[in-house]
Amino acid sequence: MNSTPKISVIMPVYNGQTYLKEAIESILNQTYEDFEFIIAYDESNDNSLEIIKEYQDMDSRIFLSVGCDRGLVKSLNDAIDISRGEYIARMDADDISLSRRFEKQINYMVKEDLDICGTFIESFDKNTSFGVTSYPEKDEDIRFVLMFMTSFAHPSVIIKRTVFNNLKYKNYKYAEDFKLWIDIALRQYRMGNLSEVLLKYRVHCGQISKKNSTNLMYKAKSIADQFRKENRHSHIDLFNKNLNLYLRNSTLINLNTLINNFKSIAEKDGISSKFVLIAIRHTFKNSSKINIVLFSIYYFKTRNMGTRNWQDTAMFIASFFGICKKSFVYKQIKNSKFL
Repeated sequence: MNSTPKISVIMPVYNGQTYLKEAIESILNQTYEDFEFIIAYDESNDNSLEIIKEYQDMDSRIFLSVGCDRGLVKSLNDAIDISRGEYIARMDADDISLSRRFEKQINYMVKEDLDICGTFIESFDKNTSFGVTSYPEKDEDIRFVLMFMTSFAHPSVIIKRTVFNNLKYKNYKYAEDFKLWIDIALRQYRMGNLSEVLLKYRVHCGQISKKNSTNLMYKAKSIADQFRKENRHSHIDLFNKNLNLYLRNSTLINLNTLINNFKSIAEKDGISSKFVLIAIRHTFKNSSKINIVLFSIYYFKTRNMGTRNWQDTAMFIASFFGICKKSFVYKQIKNSKFL
């Protein structure tokens, strides 16, 4: 009798021939073998279908969900609807799963009793590694970070089927994954990230997230704003008032109050200081005004909270030269993608 839970791997494909073979082989070469591989193919004008069928002839675990002009969300939901696994694993047609990904994630999920589990990722292109992206590991850290930004790498997650018995991907043009994480958090499912790189995330000019980065950013901000409003903790209500006040009127007093509130929430909810720093940094760089006085308050009040990174350097330059976001220097820094 097989004691391992079955996984349904869900991978959407649309005009994905360039990297498709590498992606498929990285799944077929998993050390954890008890899975079905559902490829949600949308009618394309390249050789994606021929590549998929070639592998389907070689491995009976591959199944096709075929559609035309469905888009990402419907492709994902259609594949989930026909899946039979106890766990749903995401994969993208341009990424590479390391060979022990499923084995390690399932073991971790069982051990920690998780409903959703992501991993750290390594971003790369043809010739370069761009380093490791880490995510919050503990449930409480994940929930805190979700008030500002995503807490998972979408193609790295494995989710229990019981979650999808109650939830689906919402029909959002952008940030559909972020919305799903919010819905999962609001339903009080247990979340975690395995602190190990188990997926190589390919960076290339054809990525949807890269082409639509501005629209994605605005949609993600809207989703995060809504999540903060729907949080039922009383101390979050006060925090929201302070946050909205600071974003509208970025003064020294309002910033000082906001950072104190960040720290207070972290202490009450047991949040790791490094993720509090990430949230403060994210809020500060998106405020209505950045100048050297405000930056000094931000810097010195957070100096013991975590590791500094390149964003702090960019914010210092912006605050030194640009009194507000309408300044020429600030716009040049912003356009350079450093901030």
